[in-house]
Parts: sequence; C-alpha cells; structure tokens
Amino acid sequence: MAKRKTHKYIADYIYDNEIGCKCRICSKLDKPVLPPMGVDQLAFWQKISNARHIRGIPITFVSGYRCEQHRLTVLNPDSAHYMFLGTDFFEKGIPVNETYMFWSRVFMWNGIGINEKGGTIHIDDKPGRYARWHYKKSMKQGKVYYKPVYMIYCKI
Repeated sequence: MAKRKTHKYIADYIYDNEIGCKCRICSKLDKPVLPPMGVDQLAFWQKISNARHIRGIPITFVSGYRCEQHRLTVLNPDSAHYMFLGTDFFEKGIPVNETYMFWSRVFMWNGIGINEKGGTIHIDDKPGRYARWHYKKSMKQGKVYYKPVYMIYCKI
C-alpha cells in the first residue's frame, strides 16, 4: 500500500507543499524543503494568508522558498525567496493588473513586482528596502529572463 503524503500548514490556508523549493533536486524528495521558520517568516506568510482570505480568490504559488542550490542557479542569488520572505504567484482567471492593484494595497509589503507577460506577481518583505517594479524581458548568455525595472526603490 502506498504511503499517503501529509502536509503541514505554514499559515492559515497555506500548505508547506505549496511554497517549498521546487528545484530539480528538492522536487525529488518525499517532503517539501523549507528553512527554519523565524518570527519574520511566520509574520510574512500569515500576512499572505490573511490577504488571500480577504481576497476570497484562490492563488497558485509559482515560487516560494529557494534552497541553497536553487538560489545559486537564478539571476538574483540575494532574492527574498532564499530568506523565505518572498513569493511569486498568480490568481487563475484574474487579470494580472487587477491582482497587482489588490495585493499592492491590502497590506504593506517591502517589495512588490508585476510580470505582465508572465502573469505573475512577486511580493516580499525583504528587510532594508522599499521597492515597486515591473519586469522587462531581457537576454543574458543566450537565455530569456525578466529583469526588474524599478518604479520606486529606496533603502530603509
């Protein structure tokens, strides 16, 4: 008989398997890879959970935590994802601009970016800065990626 997988809540309405690292290595493991949860991480994910509940629309997480190996393969190795204080997501069937407007107003986030082409939103509580941006399609070493173009950036 196959062993049934059980998942834990990270915050109300958010399971660990939704936001665990999704790299090639971690996705082969039996349970989601997550870092230890500190007070800042618990507050961040509970804030997302509260906003998700207020919004009343299911969200799909594209990227949550990024492990050490995953962190080193992306273009921004100092991302809030590695600190477990950032996530990318979308709301199925909702225009990304509408999603952005809601999420940028419902709570104060240190960072929020919109990827109109990819249809995703990035939010984070990375300490030390306040930023708002959109992504511009770019090329680097023959690969397509989305580079942030800052509308607001200030150190706090």
